[in-house]
Amino acid sequence: MTISNTYPQEIGNNTVNRIVILTYRAIYTLTSKIMTVALGAERRNASRLFQKLQKGNEVISSFLLKIFIYKYLNKLGFKKETSKIYIPKYDYKFHCPLNMVDYMSLISREETILTRFDPQIGDVVLDIGANLGRYTVIAAKKVRNGGKVISIEANPAIFELLRKNIQLNELANVIPLNFAVFSEKTKIKFFVNDDLRNNQFGTINSDIDNFANKGLERYVYVDANTVDSILSENSIEIQEVKWMKIDVEGAEFDVIKGSKELISNAKNLKIIVEIHNLSNGMTYQKEIKEFLESFGYKIDFEERRPSGESHVIFKKENSL
Repeated sequence: MTISNTYPQEIGNNTVNRIVILTYRAIYTLTSKIMTVALGAERRNASRLFQKLQKGNEVISSFLLKIFIYKYLNKLGFKKETSKIYIPKYDYKFHCPLNMVDYMSLISREETILTRFDPQIGDVVLDIGANLGRYTVIAAKKVRNGGKVISIEANPAIFELLRKNIQLNELANVIPLNFAVFSEKTKIKFFVNDDLRNNQFGTINSDIDNFANKGLERYVYVDANTVDSILSENSIEIQEVKWMKIDVEGAEFDVIKGSKELISNAKNLKIIVEIHNLSNGMTYQKEIKEFLESFGYKIDFEERRPSGESHVIFKKENSL
């Protein structure tokens, strides 16, 4: 039995990873045969258990084992919060926190949007709410050394991981910035969790849906700035910016309101916005759409989830 090098891999743990993966694949193969005999191929394929087992073939078994082990070891004082993984599909490496949300985000989340995220050589890309840097790394590899990525993350702890991931991928065309992006230049509360293993939902917006359930146990004050000011302060020409990705857990309309100069003067700009639910069940979908339409943008693509949240790509009507 061979292990495909197209699957995600854990860096520096090849022997253990190989043993765990081979064991898992053996269990999967045996279970598949038993279920085929008992249920038939069609019912087996429809089974949720079988679908989960299939999904397990695409993950890093040793990394998942680490999540389980260190969940208990951390309670005993043995601190390990991240492990390095490699994703062949995008040819990127990451220091990934030991939790399933970040892990799945790095290997499979937002695939539909990523197929449409296509910066060209020489472009400038804004990654607002960069988190661990998935969009940042993908964009940096696409625009190459002739282009540039402005990678912005507000959470101080996550920002340090972002910088490490930029270094791990040996990227010289990324400017990492530790800001909250907002509608004005100010200091602002940023709600965080002390534990990196449960820190995916940092936000400046306490009105976001299920705020109390997202592990945001404290806040820190961070510098906030507008997109327009950030571009000016870093000597970035508006006409060079071709993509702006926004994922800021409920503050997306504030980001857009602070981007008027860019939005009104850019040519061929595409904007990816993740629109989050608010605590009252509403979103900023209508406000964002109407605001951008007033500057000549239209929806180029939309992926709406059952929760009501969505990813939307806007572009100017005269964009090529």
